[in-house]
Amino acid sequence: MKHESQNQHRVLLSKESYGLLLLLLSAVLYSVAGVLVKLAANTGLSSSELVLLRAIFQATIVVTCMCLYKTDNGVRLIRQPFGNDARVIKIVIVRGIVGGLGFCLYFYTISVLPLGDATALISLKPVPAIFLGRIWLGEPITPLHVVVTITSVVGSILIAQPSFLFASQHASASIGHVTGLLGACCAAGVVTLIRKAGSIGAHTLQLLFSWAFFGILFSTISLVYTSFQLPSSTTSWIYVVGMSVIGSMAHFLLNYAGQLAPASLSSVVRSSDLMFAYIWEIFIFSTIPNSWTWMGVGFISLSLIMITVQKIKEHQNKQQQQQQQQQQSCIKRKFSSDMMLQSDNEEEDDDTVMTAMDDCDTLLKDEHKLELQQRVDVENLKSQATVRTSNGDRYFQVAKSDDPLS
Repeated sequence: MKHESQNQHRVLLSKESYGLLLLLLSAVLYSVAGVLVKLAANTGLSSSELVLLRAIFQATIVVTCMCLYKTDNGVRLIRQPFGNDARVIKIVIVRGIVGGLGFCLYFYTISVLPLGDATALISLKPVPAIFLGRIWLGEPITPLHVVVTITSVVGSILIAQPSFLFASQHASASIGHVTGLLGACCAAGVVTLIRKAGSIGAHTLQLLFSWAFFGILFSTISLVYTSFQLPSSTTSWIYVVGMSVIGSMAHFLLNYAGQLAPASLSSVVRSSDLMFAYIWEIFIFSTIPNSWTWMGVGFISLSLIMITVQKIKEHQNKQQQQQQQQQQSCIKRKFSSDMMLQSDNEEEDDDTVMTAMDDCDTLLKDEHKLELQQRVDVENLKSQATVRTSNGDRYFQVAKSDDPLS
């Protein structure tokens, strides 16, 4: 029991907090992958070509892992790429369709807009995610969810600075803003579907395979009307390989951690990649952010801080409850042990009393037997005395009759 108690205290993060932390790491990796996408696009590669190359790279890794991995029933996962249940297959396929379409929109947006603006538009996904989580998953909409969603959206708008609110230098790239908003809706759907898939037992590799399959499909369809070209320089290949490796790592973390945390909070944490994206844009693309941008970054940071504080409070409350339960359990065990000890003592006392009573009975029986024996002996003595007296009288009478003087 002591060992279990120590193991419970070693758990520093709850499952939801652990998932959110992994999502934050995923956001950092996504921002780095976004930089590489932007650099690869500057070498002349289209968004469809980037999606296709990334999907082929990820599909190769995922298929290899699925060939090696076996389920609990001993079946290799590659034989069930979309799941082994009709319900799981449906969710995994829909996740692949929405995710593949969303990535095409994301890559196009990030190739025609400044990195921070494109990331900010797609980071609007907490708005639809909070409602999709309520409708599809039954997750409650708490005041915290509403506040952090509004804060995140305000921050995203301040960073994106759309032309209808701010004087923008990129008004001609309005199609990029449209695809960015559509990509945000797809991203919200992906987060919700990942959470749903996790609740019904879908494997992370199945989710990754589904995205790779439909990513290849959609990018191939879009390339039918254009000519496909491979990277033409070593630098371009470095960008593509780096984008594929880091993007696949970020994608794995998203699909794994998204099953652990609520969809609304997951989308907010996932949106934090725009802060890191603007840092990269400052150092790599020499973009000078204005005061609105810094205010937007501040709002996004505030939303993350509120989530962190709330999770810390929940973790502390959970630890207090566990400590109270342990204390109550200790009190119950102590009370139970005292009762058992008292019961054992009472049983020992009862045994002592019974032994004493048995000894008394034995002693009384022995005394009674002795008394009876003594009475028998007395009676025997009396009988012997009577017999002797009788014999003596008889002898005296005989002797008298033989007396010649009589």
